[in-house]
Amino acid sequence: MNVGGLSVTAQNILFVTNQSITWEPDPYDGIFGLGFQADSVLDSAPFFQRLINNGEVKKGVYGFYLSPIKVGHAELTLGDVDYSKLTGPLRPIPVDVTVTTNTGHFTANITDIIVNGQGGHFLGQSAIPDTGTSNIVAPTNDAATKLYELISPKIQLVNTAGIYAVPCSEIIEIPAEVTFDFAGVPMKFPSSELNVGPIPTGSATIGPYKGRNDLCQTVVIGGGPGTLIGPEFNDVWIVGGTILKYYYTAWDVTNVGISVATTVQSPK
Repeated sequence: MNVGGLSVTAQNILFVTNQSITWEPDPYDGIFGLGFQADSVLDSAPFFQRLINNGEVKKGVYGFYLSPIKVGHAELTLGDVDYSKLTGPLRPIPVDVTVTTNTGHFTANITDIIVNGQGGHFLGQSAIPDTGTSNIVAPTNDAATKLYELISPKIQLVNTAGIYAVPCSEIIEIPAEVTFDFAGVPMKFPSSELNVGPIPTGSATIGPYKGRNDLCQTVVIGGGPGTLIGPEFNDVWIVGGTILKYYYTAWDVTNVGISVATTVQSPK
């Protein structure tokens, strides 16, 4: 396997022979993870870990510069950090090392989630910062509902799978600055990220929203990551590209840590 000139031999990979209906509409050819061996179905050292083991990279670190579509030029750096993308220092966020190494997913501790300046409603939470997730996934529908109550009562659950929506004509008027506070290191998304876009016909199945085609889905999904990656994550948020594309993130596999820095895209 070769990525950007970095190679390992005899890398174990797993072929999918039967794809669940949940993934069928998505245009994926495959999933290539950068997590830990504990997350491997084959219990095999993943590609980046083997690069480290073989001395192919100078550091056991990879850096992600994600970016909004209008900016483009996203970048993954294997074995180092691209400091040219940073507008501030890299600041570590608190990672639960035991949970991370046991599950294979970088899991961080959240001090609070602040909505439009209001805090104190989500103290002592945990989150998986995940470059492979587009949106934000709440631990449960109840947690998502609690968050949306702080943003706007207009946003309602329209599908028990955890889809929330609001009439498209009204969503632009909703202020929604949401900040995940990682022990004093804030990561936020602006109001422009609230709107995911019109939901597919037939997705709204609850009460007065059933069958409506004038609804826009909002960015936080309920249902819980436990339904996506395992029941051990039933009390954990997944923080995806909605927030990560506004920051630079450095992932230290050797020392099990995450650091965050601002970029030119970071909200003020």
